[in-house]
Amino acid sequence: MDARNFFDAAKSELRQNQDGLDLGGPIKQNRVFFFGDYQATHTRRGTTYSSTVPTAKMQAGDFSELGIVLYDPLTTNPVTGARQVLNPANPSVIPASRIDPIGQKLLNYYPLPNRPGLSANYIVSEVRPLDENSFDTRVDSSLTSRDQLFTHFSFDNVSVFQPAELGSKGGSANNHAGPIKNRYEHWAAGWTHIFGRGLVNDFHGGYFHPHVVGLGQGDGLNQSRAFGIPNSDRDANSTTMVGIHPSNY
Repeated sequence: MDARNFFDAAKSELRQNQDGLDLGGPIKQNRVFFFGDYQATHTRRGTTYSSTVPTAKMQAGDFSELGIVLYDPLTTNPVTGARQVLNPANPSVIPASRIDPIGQKLLNYYPLPNRPGLSANYIVSEVRPLDENSFDTRVDSSLTSRDQLFTHFSFDNVSVFQPAELGSKGGSANNHAGPIKNRYEHWAAGWTHIFGRGLVNDFHGGYFHPHVVGLGQGDGLNQSRAFGIPNSDRDANSTTMVGIHPSNY
C-alpha cells in the first residue's frame, strides 16, 4: 500500500519499527503497587520536494527564457514612472558590470535544475529519520485505610532530522530544516486523605519540563560571511542558509 510519490523516479523509503513493553504488580501485598511502560519508535520516511530554481542562464544574468524586459532601477522616476531599459542591446540580459558580486555568489549557491522546464524543475528526495524513546512509571501506596499516595514520572526523547527543499544546500522546509531534538519530563504526586464520611482532601502537584533544540541545516558554517556580507554573523553559530526559500509546487 506504499505508493510512489508522483515526482519520484522510484518509490521512496518508508520503514517504521515500533515496540514496547509494560509491567505492573504489587511491591507489597495490598499496600504498594507499581506500573511501568516503555516504547521505542524508529521511522525512516522518504520526503520529496518539488521546487523552482534558476536555470544556468538565469544564474549568469540572462532571463531571455522568461521573455521579459529588464529595466534599470536607477532610472525609474517615482513621479512619472518613466524608466529605461537596463541593456538596450539585449533587453533580457543583465550586463556583467551591473551584477553585484555578493548577489552572484548567493545566486550560484542554488543548485541547477535536474528536471526540464522553468518551473518545478528541481526534485530532491531524502530520508527523514525519526527516533523516539519514552517511558512512564507510577507507584501507588496505601499508607493507611485513610491515606492513599501516588508518584509518577514520564520521559519522552525525540530526535528528528528534517530534510530541506534543496538537499544539502538548505531551504526553509516548512520553517525549519536540520536536526531537532525534543526531550520532555513530567513529575507528579498526589495524596488523598479521608477525614471522615463527608470530608476528603485530595492534593495533587506536578512539574513539566520541555527541552526543545532545533538547529538550522549547516549551522555554524558562517556561510553569509563567506559570501562577503559584512556584519551578518551575530556569533560563530548564528548564520545558515535556511533563508533560501525556492518556489514549491
